[in-house]
Parts: sequence; structure tokens; C-alpha cells
Amino acid sequence: ARTKILSERRQQQVEMVQNKEGRSVTKKDVLDTTSAVFAEFLGTLLFAWLGGIAKAAAFGNGLALSAMVFFTASTSGGHLNPAVTIALMATREHHWLKGILYIVAQLVGGIMGALLDGGLSGVTLGSGDGPACANITLTSDGVVFGYEFMMTFVLVGVIFATAVNKAGEFGGATPIAIGLALFVCADAGGDATGGYLNPARMLGPAIAFGCNLSRSWVYVLAEVLGGLASAIIYKTMMMKMKFFIPSSQYEDRQHGTDEVGANTPTMHEFDSLVVRRETIRHKSSGKVDVSQ
Repeated sequence: ARTKILSERRQQQVEMVQNKEGRSVTKKDVLDTTSAVFAEFLGTLLFAWLGGIAKAAAFGNGLALSAMVFFTASTSGGHLNPAVTIALMATREHHWLKGILYIVAQLVGGIMGALLDGGLSGVTLGSGDGPACANITLTSDGVVFGYEFMMTFVLVGVIFATAVNKAGEFGGATPIAIGLALFVCADAGGDATGGYLNPARMLGPAIAFGCNLSRSWVYVLAEVLGGLASAIIYKTMMMKMKFFIPSSQYEDRQHGTDEVGANTPTMHEFDSLVVRRETIRHKSSGKVDVSQ
């Protein structure tokens, strides 16, 4: 009986992939993607603006992130951070092309948010200092890298635990958990690095005001690598999944097995099945579709 259930489930998944592969891009798809990308731009802009002028930096940024995730989650998923988007792309939890658009929107939003901070605060562009500019003259590159790597590791881990791992069922508490993660990390490492945990938040003021621009590569590298390490470790060790296979393709553990996805075909197997079935169908009609 179990074999039959798994076989039926596999057939449903293959048909789902077939429908997805064979469906052309519609106007609705374009509108949905446009809305999502705009949400990432606007959410990151507002997050950068609010975080840059927060009176209590760590607490204010945590609250701002939580509010902006609530604001954008239903439209774009509420990434608001290139390190988060890259981690989701690398673990195949987010489409790569849409992810690239997200990253561009986030970076532009971070710069625009910093410019808004500067405009409202009367700070001259390129002055070398301004809202959200951290004083790291006494902090070595190694310390900056270590703090930003570990803090981003924690943030992305919490995101995977509450938003990617459906077993947790945190629901409406997810944005609060994400904001708390930023708060505790920024409170711990803010004095040493500024507590950015986000390439868009760091590059925004660096480009707008020229602060720490020559050391921005340390932040970006640490945050991206920290996010990737956290995503891969959480997905493989905590969720017990292969990091390069979308979690949606794994059998739900609630169906009676602790071997998550042990009998579920991979995306490569799905693609192979789709190609074989499409080739047979076209051959039977005297045509072979080489676009596959």
C-alpha cells in the first residue's frame, strides 16, 4: 500500500513539473514578478531609512526588519537582504532569475534608503560620514569578517527555521522571530562592525556617503558566506535534506517516516521523466521537439 501511495505521489509530482515546463509565461506571471521585485525594493528602502535613523540602533533595526517583513511577505516573501536571497537560491528554495532581480532591487533600495536618510538629516553626500555609517577604524578586517559571518549565520538560520522549514508552523510569528534575530546579533556585534548582516544595508551608506567603501568587500563576502553556510548546514543537518534539492520535493515527515525524502525523486529524475514522456508523445505524432 505504501509503495502504491508513493507511486501515485511521484506521478502527481511529475505531472506538476510537466505542467510547469509546458506552460508559457503569462501576463499575470509578469505582473506578479514585477510586484514582488518592487516590494523588495520598497521594503529594503524603508528598512534602510528606518534603521539608519533609529535611536537605539540594534532594537530599532530589529523592529524595522520585523515590520518590513510583515509589509512585504505576502508579495515577495520579505527577503530584504541579498545574503538571504543568495542562500535561498543556492539551496534551490528560490528561482535564480527572480532572485537576481530581487538582489538588484534590494541594492537599489538600500542606496535610496541611505540617500533619504542623508536628505532628511542634512548630511552631504560623499562626506565620509552619515546615518548608518559605522566607525570601524579600530576594528581589523578579520574581526569584521568574523562578526558579520557569524551574525548573518544566525539570521539566515532563523529564517530557514521559521520560513523554509514548514514543520515548525510558526506562521505569523515568523517576522517577529526574524526581527529578534537581527536585534540580538546587532546588539552583540554592533559596536565592532555596525551590525549590518545585509549587503544592501552596508553598501547603501557606503555608496551614498563614502563611509567604509574600501572595506565593503569584507562585509559583503562575510555576509554572503555566512548566509550560505547557515542555509546549507540547517537544510542538511536540521531538516535532513540535500541542500541542492527544493524542500517541496521531499516527502512530508508527517506521512509517517523520519527518512525525509528517501523515496522522492530528485528534480533531475523529474526532468528525465518529463523529457522521455514528451519525446514519446512527439514521436507518436511524427514530431520531435529538440527544445527539451
